[in-house]
Amino acid sequence: MNDTFTNEALTNYSIDAALEEKEKMMTIDLVNKSSGTTYPQVSIYSDNTLGQILEEYRTDIGITSSEKIIFENKRTGVSTCDMNETIEGLGLENGDVLAICDSGEVAGSDDLVFIDLLNGATDTCYPQAEVYKDNTLGQIIEEYAADLGINSGADKIIFTNKRTAKTTSDLSMTVEGFELCSGDVMTINDDGVVG
Repeated sequence: MNDTFTNEALTNYSIDAALEEKEKMMTIDLVNKSSGTTYPQVSIYSDNTLGQILEEYRTDIGITSSEKIIFENKRTGVSTCDMNETIEGLGLENGDVLAICDSGEVAGSDDLVFIDLLNGATDTCYPQAEVYKDNTLGQIIEEYAADLGINSGADKIIFTNKRTAKTTSDLSMTVEGFELCSGDVMTINDDGVVG
């Protein structure tokens, strides 16, 4: 055994640097939000950008388009279209799921609106849901019902725009028609009771 090599290797290897790198590393699952295709246990660093993750794994999860890419931290509900956002900036932690969508998910125009969705019965909130002005309330309930604990098959679902106090049960009503703007809160009740 070469003691010189061993000692040199130990003195040139910074334990602090190795620990710092290890702290930056995490494992997350990637999911194509449109198809459900999952790539589990992806090892990444907290300072990787979402664009880097997309570039590396797009074919593995079936992301084909480069337009209207939306990244969502499924644990927090926070989403972004910013390719330069870091894993840490999106609040992802070890074991989280990063959902990626290349169709705008509940597909619509380029007019993106950020609204908070609230289950009127339980106060469960889905903050900053990204929807488009021409999405219907039916599309939104289909996408977010499970996250909110809403029974999407209920006989009557009531939507309330908290800012305007306007209510509807029309699933074909659009976000724009319901006068929802970024920052608004939309209450959803699956028991037919106005929120």
